[in-house]
Amino acid sequence: MYRETKVKIQTDKRSRMSLSKNLIDYRKRLNISREILALNCEVDVKYLSRIESCSANASLDTLDKLSDGTGISAGDLLA
Repeated sequence: MYRETKVKIQTDKRSRMSLSKNLIDYRKRLNISREILALNCEVDVKYLSRIESCSANASLDTLDKLSDGTGISAGDLLA
């Protein structure tokens, strides 16, 4: 049981880290602010900031908004 829990936590962190890195890379590549990205994705800028700092766990609905706003598939945002 402990091992399964530990693996799940590591997987959750890895997904959050990938999402964070990909969003930051996207913003830097386009040279846009976090505020502009939040507007494009229809998410609160504070929430986006928490996602980028890996302190928030984005829901599937939010992942869809991020995907729509960036034009990057949800799978690629998490890869």
